Amino acid sequence: MSALLQLSGKAEPCAESEECQNLVEPDYPSCFGCKYASRFAGIYNRWRPAAGASKKHPQEAVNKRAARDARRKQQSTARLLKDKARMEIQRLARAAERRTERSIIKATLNSGRVNKNGDHVLDDGSITIDTKMQSDRIHPVVLMGELIKVTQDAMRGGTTFGALLLQNKYKQGVVVMFEEDFAVLIRKLKRKDL
Repeated sequence: MSALLQLSGKAEPCAESEECQNLVEPDYPSCFGCKYASRFAGIYNRWRPAAGASKKHPQEAVNKRAARDARRKQQSTARLLKDKARMEIQRLARAAERRTERSIIKATLNSGRVNKNGDHVLDDGSITIDTKMQSDRIHPVVLMGELIKVTQDAMRGGTTFGALLLQNKYKQGVVVMFEEDFAVLIRKLKRKDL
């Protein structure tokens, strides 16, 4: 490789050539292919410090800094490209679930998506609740498919009832369940009061 480079011109040493043990004039043969050479730089580190074997070439620190800055710029660009609106909706949905947990319920083991057992279970283990954040609505809309799904999740999870907790854009929550389940729940509550 150095013979090929020598045909095309004379190598020029780096700015730290006085510190290098490999510096040999007149043609600087050790500078051919050295990544720190001013001319005909290559991929190899042929710079050998004269004093102290652990000394690094100053350009190495500059290269590391440039690589770190490029990596940070790439990460910053990736952060800017993320969909802010979607991230905000996800943040609000997580906050809605936390509020529900604090008010009346305990979280199920792992996620409801993984185990298909809803997001929460009432403390006495009778009701499975799935929280749905409707962040663009003032008046929540009940989707029957979601209500059927949480009812099936309740059966799978071993609880008696399934219910949806719908939260609107103002974080106001309403609980929705099937009429038949509500009637059974009221009868159970009346029996407990007696």
